[in-house]
Amino acid sequence: MKGYGKNLGTKFISIFLGVILWLFVYGQQSPLNTPEFTRTLTNIPVEIIGANRDFQYIVTPSTVDIVIRGSQDVINSLVNREHKATVDVRGLDEGIHNLPVSTSLTGGVVQNIKPNYITVIVDPILTQEFPISLTTEGELPGGLVLKDVLLTPNTITLTGPKGELERVSKVEVVLNLEEIGESGRISVPARALDIYGRNINALQPNISNVIIEVVIEGDLVEGEFSIGYRNLQQGLKVALSPTTVQAKFPKNINKDNIEVFVDLEGLEEGTHTVALQTDTEGVILERETIEVKIER
Repeated sequence: MKGYGKNLGTKFISIFLGVILWLFVYGQQSPLNTPEFTRTLTNIPVEIIGANRDFQYIVTPSTVDIVIRGSQDVINSLVNREHKATVDVRGLDEGIHNLPVSTSLTGGVVQNIKPNYITVIVDPILTQEFPISLTTEGELPGGLVLKDVLLTPNTITLTGPKGELERVSKVEVVLNLEEIGESGRISVPARALDIYGRNINALQPNISNVIIEVVIEGDLVEGEFSIGYRNLQQGLKVALSPTTVQAKFPKNINKDNIEVFVDLEGLEEGTHTVALQTDTEGVILERETIEVKIER
């Protein structure tokens, strides 16, 4: 009995240490017994880090999916946040590169990034000069001929990615002849086109519009016309000075169908300067006004 009592204290100490060790091991293992879940965060945009302003970067694909793993609380907290994926382009030269994708998520909750590598095309930004060509649409009114055209400027400078500049087949301005009745200046936008005639919108021009100066002449004949009048108030009489005017008109128009007149509506007694008018398109009058004397 003496020996039994002597070892009792040692046994109690051993049991106590065993309980402490069991609690420690259980405490270490309990997180492993916590249920874990996975969730996929979709369409996370890929942002570029370290971009050089002298290059354009085309990222393919532009979004990735991130698979996260953790407890329900961790999953819920991550789902309700904004996330981003990044790709580092510092030091890259022109060409095609496959680069790893990184994410801001930490703590070992990221299980996978799909895809974990993406393609980045690095294209230098260049400047190039192109001639401007003229394209016409429609037809001039009868009897008129497009005699001369001057473009100001006749070249354009485009700035943009090298690949886009290489697509340029021509730069053109379009002149709609149906909207022109006389010589003058017209401002129209210039368009960069590829070989299929499609607009290239990724390039920055040094000018927005081109001035087209057009010279219009008619396939015309010249004749003299008597000047008539309209809308003279009752009880008044009028004297015109001169009574005829020279005019040019398209040769496909019958001269007898052309009428030149002044409109006297609202004019009282006295001498007036009145504009000459004609209802026939394409007629060019030698003068714009005449003197009219109205009296009773």
